Amino acid sequence: MRPNFWCHALPTLAVFLTVPVVDARAQTNDMNLYVRCSFYPQGRGCERAYQQALRDDSPAASSVRDAFKYYARYLKPDLTGLTDNDKRYLAQNEIRAPFDLSAANLAGLHNVINDSGFASDPNARRTAVNGYIARAVQAELYCGTSSCCDDNGLPSS
Repeated sequence: MRPNFWCHALPTLAVFLTVPVVDARAQTNDMNLYVRCSFYPQGRGCERAYQQALRDDSPAASSVRDAFKYYARYLKPDLTGLTDNDKRYLAQNEIRAPFDLSAANLAGLHNVINDSGFASDPNARRTAVNGYIARAVQAELYCGTSSCCDDNGLPSS
């Protein structure tokens, strides 16, 4: 064997040995972000996770996409809260909203109740409202047990 062989082989061998470790760390970080953003999609870094999840076929990515599709997209800066018409809709459809949802989640509930995309399908609206409430409660429980903070570093509720 030529003496020069190891001078070239060792750096190449080192690259092959370190690349999987870096990739495993990146996958672990992505998975942690996916888990957090599945439960609390309005959290810091979750918009980036959502964009990444759009290109990922994994079950974890699917969970992030669903969290945005059925919950986070209704969280808008408008903090209207529930109107009398919203409360009437909930009562008429025998849907009970938790009384202690945050202002942001109540505004999101208002937004899903009034989503014009459900105007012609009352069953889809009822399903979406119930799904939103479940995700809102999930997000608040997750945040309460995981010390979530909004982008200002303050508790989100």
